[in-house]
Amino acid sequence: MNWETEADFCLKIDFEKNSPGNPARVFDAMSGLIRSFQAFDASLAECIDTQVGTELILTDIQTGSVVTWLRTWVSDIDDAELMKHGWKAITRTFLVKVKHLVLRYLQDRKVDKSTFEELQKEIERQTQDMAVKKIPTYGRVRRKSLLDFYEQASRSVSVLGEKDEAKYVSREEETAISKTYEVSEELREEILTEEKSTSHHDLVLPVKKPDYLGQSKWELRYQNHSIEASIEDKEWLARFQDGAIKLLPGDSLSVRVAFEVKEAVDTGEAVVHYRILKVKDVVRGHKQGDFFANNDIDVED
Repeated sequence: MNWETEADFCLKIDFEKNSPGNPARVFDAMSGLIRSFQAFDASLAECIDTQVGTELILTDIQTGSVVTWLRTWVSDIDDAELMKHGWKAITRTFLVKVKHLVLRYLQDRKVDKSTFEELQKEIERQTQDMAVKKIPTYGRVRRKSLLDFYEQASRSVSVLGEKDEAKYVSREEETAISKTYEVSEELREEILTEEKSTSHHDLVLPVKKPDYLGQSKWELRYQNHSIEASIEDKEWLARFQDGAIKLLPGDSLSVRVAFEVKEAVDTGEAVVHYRILKVKDVVRGHKQGDFFANNDIDVED
């Protein structure tokens, strides 16, 4: 394989030959890796210019170990300054190096918000030493793209056996791809959002779907739409689940609610969570119009 003319990198899977288990695991892992790398390239290219498009091109497959050689195709954009600096070659170098950086950086570190904040800064520092600094429109890599890439790549190779190993290889570097990365939905939200405000409100909320087992959120109505809320009033919840408190169709709860507003770090989109701090009473059989009239009245701290 001629690195200079044919491939930017390869994905390599060393597998235990003649081992029991699903023989398709190697090909499933390779397919998932290619998809995750292609999606990440597209996201990274947007940092250079939103008009830039990328696509992975298969240049060769090597047997023994399964080695897939790939090259990134970069679409044309109408920008004389970028063309003058040979922006396609710059972009391909940038894409290769950042993938190495992300895979290495997260392997031996605690996965939390501060780690991803530092990773974004490290990518910015690295690009100052790359040819990417010639590109005047470079922007910050989205945190969600970093998290999605590492999670999807790791999930792809999780199907491999204990003695199988996946690697990302370029001209100058070789990086192992972790098989153990996992992130909960709670941690994912913590990484991808910033808390903006918390307020408290006294509301009467119609009950759509109660939680009889204490393992999920309640579905309620608020201002003409459904919301999900956890009930943190453990005393009231225990009495309800023991059958001491009865709820009938059409009933509402008079409650003290905490509104937690967070903002997505990449897009600024608001994410709202509802927590019921105190259940004051069960409100029986109001008409539908009364529910929404009460919902429009709240008391803030």
